[in-house]
Amino acid sequence: MTAVNSSFEKWQEEPFLLRRRPEDATLARDVRAMLAGTLGSEARNLVVLVEDGTVTLAGRVSERWMQLEIAHEALHLEGVRGVVSHVSSPKHAAK
Repeated sequence: MTAVNSSFEKWQEEPFLLRRRPEDATLARDVRAMLAGTLGSEARNLVVLVEDGTVTLAGRVSERWMQLEIAHEALHLEGVRGVVSHVSSPKHAAK
């Protein structure tokens, strides 16, 4: 039986943080700074991931306006190509 080097095995050899582009790390820092400025201490409830310029936000905020505002602000940061929001608020939670 011959060993096959699958893409999964290659993925395991290269940690996720090393695959990220430097621009993504800068964007993530900028998004976190924006969140802190907009939400204050509530920004700690959110997770920010950036890959190839696409920002993914996840977590929960206390007000619906926050949910909308942070997605809008993130989309307008320089270098952001898109925003995926998995942020919920109590008034907008799925029933």
